[in-house]
Amino acid sequence: YFNEGLKTITTAAGFCYLSNIKFIHFPNTLESIQANAFDFWNGCSLEKIILPSSLTSLGQHCFQNLTKCSLIDLSRANITEIPDYCFRSYKAPEDGTTTIVKVPASLTTIGYQAFQGMKSIYEFEFQEGITQIGDHSFENTSIQSVVWPKSLTTHKDYSCVFTGCPVSYFDMGDGLQTLPARMS
Repeated sequence: YFNEGLKTITTAAGFCYLSNIKFIHFPNTLESIQANAFDFWNGCSLEKIILPSSLTSLGQHCFQNLTKCSLIDLSRANITEIPDYCFRSYKAPEDGTTTIVKVPASLTTIGYQAFQGMKSIYEFEFQEGITQIGDHSFENTSIQSVVWPKSLTTHKDYSCVFTGCPVSYFDMGDGLQTLPARMS
């Protein structure tokens, strides 16, 4: 439990060793979670992440290796980017966990390998307003259906956004004007 008034959770916070945490209350004053703040090297028991509307910045690797997380709720946060490696996982989900991800309307960018390896993600709603999706961002997740938002008009060549995913339905939407060299 973090007290109201806390504005930043730093890189050196040391939470990577607390793998048995199930829930964290993030205060309504929190503005930034820096890189590696909750990088759980050996996986963790965190079941839900609900970030406040005061949050404006997430750092790279800040929530790695979530093995039991059923909800990542960023919908209230005032962020424009999910940075590189933010929720990447090297660990398999435990107990058949399915992770629901909710993103804010303010989101414009999903970074490189942002959700890579999170096998517990079966669907992801790509909101209107997203203009950039990084390479390998959903690699080796369990996403089966993709609908690009109209706001995504271009994508880098040589991208591998969904490598290793069992995608069976792909709708490129009306906005995509340039096809990447490869999609898998």
